[in-house]
This record gives sequence, C-alpha cells and structure tokens, in this order.
Amino acid sequence: MLPPPAEAPSAATSEDIPAPAAGARVGNILRGRAFDFATGEPVKKFEIVWRQPRDEQWQLFNSRERTFETSDGRFEYTDVPRGRWIVTVTAPGYQRFQLPEVRITGAPEQELLLPLQKGHVVRGRVYDEATGAGIAAGIDVLKPDAALALRGSGGRRENMAGQDGSFVIDGVAPGSVTLVVEAKNYTTRPVPVEVGPNMPPLQIGLSTGGIVAGRFTTADGKPIANASISLTRSDGTAGANDQTDAAGAFEFRGLDDAKYQLVGRRGTALALQDVVLRGSATNIQLALKAGRTIRGKVTGLGPELLDKVSISVQREGENTYSVISARREGEFELNDVAPGPVRVVAKFRNAREVSKAIEMPADADVSVILDFPPGATLSGRLTRNNRPLAEFDFIVRPPARDAMTGWHNVKTSAAGTYSVSDMAPGEYVLVAGSFVSKPVQVNGQAVFDVDVPGGDLTGRVLDESGSAPMADAQVHIDFVEGAASPVRLVAQTDQLGHFKIASVVPGEYTLTVYKLGYRLHRERTVIGPDSAAPEIRLRQDRGVEIRGRDAAGKPVREIMVSERFNGRGGIFTNLQLDESGIGYLPSGLTGSDLDLIARGAGLVTISSWGGVPLDVRFETFDRR
Repeated sequence: MLPPPAEAPSAATSEDIPAPAAGARVGNILRGRAFDFATGEPVKKFEIVWRQPRDEQWQLFNSRERTFETSDGRFEYTDVPRGRWIVTVTAPGYQRFQLPEVRITGAPEQELLLPLQKGHVVRGRVYDEATGAGIAAGIDVLKPDAALALRGSGGRRENMAGQDGSFVIDGVAPGSVTLVVEAKNYTTRPVPVEVGPNMPPLQIGLSTGGIVAGRFTTADGKPIANASISLTRSDGTAGANDQTDAAGAFEFRGLDDAKYQLVGRRGTALALQDVVLRGSATNIQLALKAGRTIRGKVTGLGPELLDKVSISVQREGENTYSVISARREGEFELNDVAPGPVRVVAKFRNAREVSKAIEMPADADVSVILDFPPGATLSGRLTRNNRPLAEFDFIVRPPARDAMTGWHNVKTSAAGTYSVSDMAPGEYVLVAGSFVSKPVQVNGQAVFDVDVPGGDLTGRVLDESGSAPMADAQVHIDFVEGAASPVRLVAQTDQLGHFKIASVVPGEYTLTVYKLGYRLHRERTVIGPDSAAPEIRLRQDRGVEIRGRDAAGKPVREIMVSERFNGRGGIFTNLQLDESGIGYLPSGLTGSDLDLIARGAGLVTISSWGGVPLDVRFETFDRR
C-alpha cells in the first residue's frame, strides 16, 4: 500500500521558489512529496531533474535541476512550463526513480508523489593488472538483460573511479547487474555482480590489450589528414573513433583479441578493411579506391523539405555507406565514387524514396537528377465511442509490415484530427495498439475517419509474495489466433511494477510476462471493456545453464535469445554471460524453438528445446 497523498507543505518547510523564466508557459503550482516506498517515511534529501521527450519543444526554466533538503520530504515548484516531461529523482541510499511521462497542465495545483526504493552501495577499485596502479576508469551499471553492444562507447560515463582507482556507486538495485569498466588505452571489461547488502569491495583489473595502427591514404599513396577513422568489433560490443594526423596516421589502443572492421572516411568516400587482431597490428595501409564525383539535384519537394533529404551511394553486397544531407537548393555532391554499378538513393524522412542506378565510369564525373513525384495527403479524425482521441499517437504505414519506407508516426490534435502530407501515393493502414484499420488508397487528397475500438490495458507485476514491485519486466500480448492481427504489443513495467498498453481491441490474447531471474509467466486471457486490471506475480527462478563459445573456443560474453512458440514469435531477450561464457536461459522457454545469436560469432537454432543445459559452439550461422 502506498502512503496517503501528501498534504500542502507548511511555510516552515517550503523553500524559496525561483521566479519563472521569461516567456515560459507556467503550469501554476506543483507540489509533492518524496517518501520511502516500504515505510512511508519522508526522504529528506533528494534531487529532481526535468527533461523533455525528444518530440517535445525545448523549454528552459530556472529550477530544471534542483536539490531539496526538507524535514518532511515535501517540495514545491511554481516555474515548470506546461507540457510533457521526464522526471528523474535521485537520493542518497535510494535507487534512481524515473517518471517517464509527467504532464504539466494549466490546473491551479498539481501533485506529484515520489515513492523511492532503497538501493545498495557498490564500491571497489580499478587497477592495472601489470603494475597494480589505480586507473581512473568510467563505469556503467547495466541491467542483466541490457545489450553490451548498445550501451555506447567513449562518451561520458555515469560513474567514475578516482585517480587511485577507487569508486563508490550508490543506490544500485538489488540483484544481478553488469559493471562495464572502460578506460583509455585499456581493454573494456564487463563484470557481472550480484548486488545485495554488505557487499565486499570489488577488485577489477584491466589489461592494456593490443594496438591497431596504420596510415590512411588515397589510391596513389598520398596521406589523408584530418580524416575520420572508426574501429568496430564484429560483435558490436566496442567501438572507437580517431582522426588522422598530417601524415595520415591513426592508432587505437586497449583492444581485445577479436575481429574488427576498420573504416576510413573522406567526405562521402569510404575505405573498409577487416582486421583479425592477435596481439597487435601496427602497419595497416588503409587506402581509398580511385574514383570520380557524382553531382546531382533533388527535385519535386518544396525548399523547406530539401534539408530533410538524405543521399547515399549503395553497392550490391555492401552494407556500409556514407549518408549526406541535400543542400537547401536540393544539390548534393558525392566524392571518390569507385567505378562499377551503383545506386544513388534519396530518402525523405524514411517515408519516401527515389533512386537511380548508374554505371560509374573510372574516368569521368556523373550528374543525376532524383525527382520525387507529387506527394499525397491523408487526413481525418480518430474517435473512440464517437469521442475524439486527443493527442493520440498512432502509425500510418503500408499494409506490408516489412515495407522499408512509407512509415509515418502521427499524433492527433486536441480535437482528434490528424494530417499526413508528402506521402508516396499508394495503399496504407492506420495502426493503433492491436487495432489495424482496413486499407485506404491515398492519391492526392484522401480523408479517412476511424473509430478505434478497445481501450488501454493496465496492470501490475509483483514478486511472489506481492510485497515488492517488479520493475523492467517485459509484458507481451498477442491475439490467440495469429491471423487476427499482425501486431504484437509490448510494454515494460515501471519502477512500481505498473504497465500500460494502449488501444487493445477486445479479444482473446496470450499474455506473457518475463523478467530475468524469474520464471516466465504465460497465460491465455480474454480482454474486454469490463476486464479487471491483471496483477501478475513472478517467482524467482535462476534458469538453466548455458555456455557459449566462439569457433576458437573463446567464451562469448552475451547471447541474444529469440523465441518462437506455436509457429509465432515469442519473447526476445539478451543474456549477459560471465567471463567463462556461462549464463542462464529462462526455464519457461522449454518446448519453444530458440534462435541463439552471438554477435560476430554466429547463429544456432535449437528446435523444441527440452529445458536441459546447453553447451553451444558458435562456429557459423548454423541451424540444428
């Protein structure tokens, strides 16, 4: 049970409130209280940070980041502009708390309750394995199902060790996490950790690793200065960037033995080379192929749209290419294009595409015109039970889900109206949750009004006892009959275990709930207007051991798991493995077909997995 709503703060505990920023659309008074989720006791010191979703207009106000120290956990704002906000709260000894969508309205007063859950302290030291000296490393704390390859690399780390290598990370949630430790000129090391009370300090050693170095030149051997060089591991788990010096030289340090792709860029031209590192590779000659220039112009779009057009040169069998933006006048230039058959592609917001195939000569430049045909417009009104769906997000796309272009993310107005312009003429459907409209032909000006059935499905996921919320659990619903809808709906629980799936059409569904370290829950359920909000309880289950190795017998550090059951897609999750390549598969996947993917190492398919331990060798993209 949550404590009762906070009362208005007294004058003795209210702090001085900054004046609103000039021109801000202030949402009047916002009051609230931060408290301990388990005990209801006030949290007396905390920081609140406000930021806006990417699709919201940027607004600045004086107390965007603000620390509160009160005796009763109460706080008050008078300067938060109206709109949608993401609110992040941190407090010593507590887990980070985030509200992904807070709407500030014009109401005279609004209230915000912040139930914070206790966290644990992870401390330790990072050191050089050869010398024992401390290393000022950056440390990311990843959830156990987060993909190492998607965490980013080389940027500002959230947690930093001191010059002596010591670190203290406060407010870490209990359970399994991975610390990803990174420092310049050292190999990046993922460290699985089981977080709990009274943890002993961690000792994390880093090695200097290998070196990749060389020169970037033109086809005739001239050095290319100030060029961009990138190095990416074939499994996607590490990447780095460098810039060549006046002699065209580049260097990367702190590398594991692995396969990498080296890419040099000059303008729109690319030079690619695979590097298999065993120790160091220090005399790499990375050279551009000799080529000529493609000059062109994009036509058929208004001048205000031309800077939203991307241009690329693509070759069959090559997945890497440079993308540039058209100039305001629609003109573009692609340099050092090697001879042979190529396709020049222009994309407008990934919604429309035109291209032209040419045979690039070795001894002449080429001019091309990429003309977009006249665009179409689709407009209309969305309702539910004949009432407007205001500020409602939905998708307009071609009927084929695998279409590469023609997708439009749309939001209705306060009156439920919408308009999509500059569309490629053709057939489209409107997708809102599990509802897919009948197809509509769009040519010129088309009007399509839709009454969207169903409503929002809300529920909660708790532990087996019902006392602790399960944050970051996956929640999936699918129609029991696969042909009824091509749409699968997915949500993730918030820090209080709540989830919401918008626009669920009444019907019979398969409901799947999963969180790493807990038994997978799957049931058939009928969802309708009078359905009660489901409350799902998960019990702990470590899972079944899986060991992964690459073709050389080296342990892999993560495996992506894609399930298929009853001929349809199931859950998709990521397993982080320890330094011996050992992790745990959800036991609830027993009986399902599994695709196991190790980035850069291969794919293994297991048919009707029997729930037994697996020792998997990823040699090729193999099926068994």
